[in-house]
Amino acid sequence: MKKHYFFIILLILVLFQSIGYTQEKLVLSSGEWPPYTSEKLKHYGYGLHIVSEAFATQGVQVEYKFFPWKRSYILTQRGQFAGTALWFIDNERQKEFYFSEAVDKCKTVLFHRADKPVEWSTLEDLKKYRIGKTLGYSYGDKFHNAEKKYGYKVDISPTDIIGFKKLLKERIDAFACDFGVGYWIISNDFPAYQKNLITNNPNVVAENTIHFIVPKNQKDALNRVNVLNKGLAALKASGRLDKFEDNLISGYYRKNNHP
Repeated sequence: MKKHYFFIILLILVLFQSIGYTQEKLVLSSGEWPPYTSEKLKHYGYGLHIVSEAFATQGVQVEYKFFPWKRSYILTQRGQFAGTALWFIDNERQKEFYFSEAVDKCKTVLFHRADKPVEWSTLEDLKKYRIGKTLGYSYGDKFHNAEKKYGYKVDISPTDIIGFKKLLKERIDAFACDFGVGYWIISNDFPAYQKNLITNNPNVVAENTIHFIVPKNQKDALNRVNVLNKGLAALKASGRLDKFEDNLISGYYRKNNHP
């Protein structure tokens, strides 16, 4: 009987050790970039929600600490965090950090009124529309060159919000904006009755990918990146990535209700 109890206790200890091992915890740094990353948003924003769930599929828990972006980068570079998210690919960063697969694509699209579609397949097609842009923003070399080549009718606004207001008032036909940021603004800065008045053409004007990065000088750095990559692949295979985008469009992330 004593041997039987000893075996049970030993089995429990092994089980707890196994659980403790599989539920590794990583502390990551980030900054404010709603709706992709924010200390104030549910699940810390759309992008970090994907990162957390991708790691969770591999038995890894994630905690976030928020700083101004430059400080977040430097602190992680110094080894104070296990990684940082989310970042565009940059030649200088690639010298010191490993980059994960793309967590998401930041797509600049053309928003338009739902009752007045903006249809285009080539950039030349856009010359017939009045297109809104935001002062100081970059929309990629292809769009910039096409604007000059085809003589786009462009209207410049000081902020994205003003650009969307012009769109609602039909002062412009289309407004160029990041997909996620656009729906974030629509969800948070406009009354409910106006939200369904705006949609977007699925074609992409410009695109950048965002990534989880880890300093190359950290122990197991590349393995950490590979773990996230496996998690991202698992989310994609399960179809769950589409759900995150649906949450983004619906305004789900604006509530501060962290898990």
